[in-house]
Amino acid sequence: MLGGVPVPALGVTHRGDGRCRTEGRIRDQGSRAEGEGQRETGRQEQKEIDLGEFKVTSFQPASNTTTQIRFHLFGTVSASDVAEFTARMKENQHRFREQVIVTIRSAEMTDLTDAGLGLLKRTILEKTNALLGKTLVKAVIISDFSFMES
Repeated sequence: MLGGVPVPALGVTHRGDGRCRTEGRIRDQGSRAEGEGQRETGRQEQKEIDLGEFKVTSFQPASNTTTQIRFHLFGTVSASDVAEFTARMKENQHRFREQVIVTIRSAEMTDLTDAGLGLLKRTILEKTNALLGKTLVKAVIISDFSFMES
C-alpha cells in the first residue's frame, strides 16, 4: 500500500545473496506495474472503468429462501478504446445492467461461493462484449462481493 492507496504488486527477483530486487515501476493509479506483464512488448495500457454497483435480490422457490447479492463491478479497457467504450456503453447502459442482473439471478449457489467468481466474470465479460458489438472489455473485476441468504 502506498499512501493508503493499494499498489499493484511489483515483480520481485531473489538475487541469491539474501537480497531482493524489485522490478517494474508504478504507473498512474489503476494501471499495472511493468513487472506484472506490461513490458514493452506492444501491449497497450489498460484502464479500469467503473461499471456500477449492484444489489440483486433473488428468490429461490425450491428452498423457499431469498438471496441478497451486492457487489461493485469494474472492467478493464485498452487506453485507446476508452472513448469508444464509453460511447457504446452509454447507448446500452440499461441493457448492460439488465444482463448483469439476469446473470447473477440465474447463477447457481456454487457459482456464488466460488472464491474467484470465475464463471460469473466470464459470463459477464462475454455478454458485455456481445452487447457492445466489439471486444472492448478485456477483463471484469468484481469488488466488494457479498451475499446473504435468508
